[in-house]
Amino acid sequence: MLKWDDDVRDPSELAPKEAKVTDSEIGEALQLVDSMTTDDISGYQDEYRQALEALIEAKAEGR
Repeated sequence: MLKWDDDVRDPSELAPKEAKVTDSEIGEALQLVDSMTTDDISGYQDEYRQALEALIEAKAEGR
């Protein structure tokens, strides 16, 4: 609960400071993202979904 005006901060104090980024840094960031990107996701499994479906099925069966 706020009681005094000075308890409220000016929102501009919370804004992030402006960062200076060079073109080479942007290029390196894009290269990094491209190197971490994959089009083949066949090797991944959604284990959370599988466990959730098993839980729902068990509940439906009365377990």
